[in-house]
Amino acid sequence: MAKTESNTKLRIGYFPWPWTLNIKGKSFYFATRHEACSAALEGIREHGEFGVDIGLTQQNWGYVGKFWFAHPCDALDPYANLQAASKQLRRYFDSSGDWVTAAGQYHRPAGGQPAKRYRAAVRSRLRQICAQLCTFPISNH
Repeated sequence: MAKTESNTKLRIGYFPWPWTLNIKGKSFYFATRHEACSAALEGIREHGEFGVDIGLTQQNWGYVGKFWFAHPCDALDPYANLQAASKQLRRYFDSSGDWVTAAGQYHRPAGGQPAKRYRAAVRSRLRQICAQLCTFPISNH
């Protein structure tokens, strides 16, 4: 999911970037955690708590971030961000029994076209990552 949420081109290839924000639908990649933190706080001030997604797994501050983190900048810790996302994703998997479906719910719990598009993006990334090495099936849900 991080490769879908915060993937960016680096000199060594495409990788998730920990200091990524999405503010009102526009992605921003920062060189440092400090820069990303300042921009996240400004984005929340300007656009409200639901207008900013933070970090590797793009934790929306208003919907989920504030429940996992004491401060918006805490969501920029790569390990904490991944841990929060993995707990959310696991909850969705436990109810759906399918990782791709769970990813769609992670992105858009209400479902619909945004979740469908996200599932397709995650499925494509999984196929790229796994090639022939994965031991689990990648669903077409």
